[in-house]
Amino acid sequence: MQVERRREPLDEVQAMLRDSVQAFVARHPGAKRLRALRDGRATEADAVWPSIAESGWLSIMTPESLGGLGLGLAELCAVAEELAAGLAPETFVADNLAIAVLTGGDNADLTVERLPALLDGSSRLALAWQEAANTLDPREVATTATPVAGGVALNGAKRMIPGAATASAFLVTAEGPSGLGAYWVDPAQPGVSLDLRTTVDGVALGDLTLNDVVVADDRRISGEASSLLTRVLEEARMAASAALFGLVRQALAITVDYTRTRQQFGKPIGSFQSLQHRMVDLWMQQEITRNTLAHALVVFAATEDPAARAVAASAAKAQASKAAMLVTRQAIQLHGGVGYADEYDIGLFLKRAIVLSGWLGTASLHRRRYVLEAPGFDDQA
Repeated sequence: MQVERRREPLDEVQAMLRDSVQAFVARHPGAKRLRALRDGRATEADAVWPSIAESGWLSIMTPESLGGLGLGLAELCAVAEELAAGLAPETFVADNLAIAVLTGGDNADLTVERLPALLDGSSRLALAWQEAANTLDPREVATTATPVAGGVALNGAKRMIPGAATASAFLVTAEGPSGLGAYWVDPAQPGVSLDLRTTVDGVALGDLTLNDVVVADDRRISGEASSLLTRVLEEARMAASAALFGLVRQALAITVDYTRTRQQFGKPIGSFQSLQHRMVDLWMQQEITRNTLAHALVVFAATEDPAARAVAASAAKAQASKAAMLVTRQAIQLHGGVGYADEYDIGLFLKRAIVLSGWLGTASLHRRRYVLEAPGFDDQA
């Protein structure tokens, strides 16, 4: 497939979205909420989420026929990038991922019943699909959905679920009578056990265990959801890549500003040639990430082919994960000793990069998938 490499200017909708997110993070500094989460203190999270919903960001890719904005992946990525640049700890991409699975399923009645509360922020939904580390394929499941009277019984375990701490319900994937299915599970149901663990940035991941959890037929999202989950996870990887780019962009901007003001030997340290060389290298990583992401978005807009999208998403995620880890680590070094001080925000960028770079596949996993899938993609594109 031939895809023209070009850099599209921001359209009016994307520019408006970016402006609104920047205004939001100015009103609600993410660093403050991240530190509060890390320290186990009460946070603004519950108060902030309705503001996110009110802004319409949870309905960006939801069809207008279902009450959404009916926009595209580029708009979702624009919001994800700006929220990450502002260190917002909310699981924006993960919530959009779960909503996309719900709206893409074949249970129209359940969608109409549950979607309004998700879009207005009064309810939260988390997708529980992963069962082991280093997994990219949603079809790699051991969780089973065994037919029982009026529904199925779910047995298995799901791991590393973002948004589990605030979820009102879970979408659980399991191998069922018709293949890989997705099922609506209430965490208060008998047989459901949820364990939370805090990551290095203070945001919780959940492990869900299901022991004969009965799900009625009218709570089945999709009886055969392989293609749906594959498509939505690739889109989520693109949004995660955009978030990582937001970290890269902001961490580099903060570091450049610091080197212009920090004095050593009577002059700004940014005037030292050795540091200038290092910052140019980091700027190059930023621009490579920017253009890799932009090209991948062009591919997603041009084709529905799963193989082409997988290659593009892996290229974007591998580069964004690598760049985020490199830039944030180097940023701390360029800050010197104060880079390790908690009152400086730059350390929070590294912690967020550690978590986001591993979510939905590490750089090494995506490089490997790119190599395996690339023969079906035109490398001259």
